[in-house]
Amino acid sequence: MNRTVRLREEAERDLAAAVLWYEQQREGLGRDFLDEALAAFQLLAEHPLKYPVVHHASRHPRHWRDRT
Repeated sequence: MNRTVRLREEAERDLAAAVLWYEQQREGLGRDFLDEALAAFQLLAEHPLKYPVVHHASRHPRHWRDRT
């Protein structure tokens, strides 16, 4: 079962910010992080039922409520 993984705009911005942050820590680290994220998205697309749904309960609810 192959699906398409689509990110919300907010998630795309978060990913881009994380790539920049890692790149600032060490040159090339941002690219490595992005490669790993894309590999994870590929696994999700190939095996969508293999991974559980995780609700971001560790963050304050207001943070997530404002993003939906």
